[in-house]
Amino acid sequence: MRKTVILIVLCILSLCSCPSNDKAVKNGKYIIFPNRLYGINWSTVKIHDVITILQQKNVPFKCYDWDTGKEFSWTGSRKDVEKIGKIETNYFIGSELDSGCIAKVEYTCIYPYMAFQIIITMKNGYYNELLESLNKKFGEKNSYVNLKGFGEIGWYASSEDIKPNDVICVELSKRQSGNEQPQETFNESSCLLAIRTAGNNMDNEFRKRTEKK
Repeated sequence: MRKTVILIVLCILSLCSCPSNDKAVKNGKYIIFPNRLYGINWSTVKIHDVITILQQKNVPFKCYDWDTGKEFSWTGSRKDVEKIGKIETNYFIGSELDSGCIAKVEYTCIYPYMAFQIIITMKNGYYNELLESLNKKFGEKNSYVNLKGFGEIGWYASSEDIKPNDVICVELSKRQSGNEQPQETFNESSCLLAIRTAGNNMDNEFRKRTEKK
């Protein structure tokens, strides 16, 4: 039951397809992530906080509407805050990662669950070093391999132990879903690190609104 729940949550958050059977799956063990990870307090960070930091650093960025997916110019208005779904830049607001290896960073708010996600695209040459650091940080024996079918290595928290805004998974891969070909096919030397938080439990949110009425 626990594994079924976590798989459902992870599929919602990552918007990925069902696992394929072309590679072996290695099962790991659920872990509890610290609230502060890679220099970011995941319990409190909001997507509009990212823009404040980028502006302070004079780093260029692009904003995308969560509903239409279209790019729009950020003005800082309440309307902009309410519609922002993704920020794209080349700057990671956290720490511990080699900034010279970072090509792109996507900060996403996943509606309606309000889960927060960061996907960092890095040079493929950084993959082994990053994997080693992840194994030391979370434990190699705790990692799941190819759980979703695209060759990813991931660490996951049990849905029974998490609250909204807690980190629910950290994944390292060379593509984002089972529908994509390995990036080497396109002569792209890159790897991806994804960090996601748990979103709101929609059943609980619906229950709260119903009780208010």
